[in-house]
Amino acid sequence: MDFTIFEQFDFFLIVKAIILIFLGLYLIFAILIFNNIRSLNRVVVIQKTLGSPFVQSIGFIYILATIFLFLLAIVIL
Repeated sequence: MDFTIFEQFDFFLIVKAIILIFLGLYLIFAILIFNNIRSLNRVVVIQKTLGSPFVQSIGFIYILATIFLFLLAIVIL
């Protein structure tokens, strides 16, 4: 039997792994953004009625959407 390296090479498995790695990095980036929003809300004193809870809730929704995207990619891929 004459096997070459390309017969055993699964291109789509490599693509799936790369996609999951980049989505994992994107999840880490989303967590960093959420932490920056929380720390800046502590440093910059803004009245509660000027939108600080709104920005924090948008950051929380962003991180939840990123986690959902990562889990969905794991299930689909």
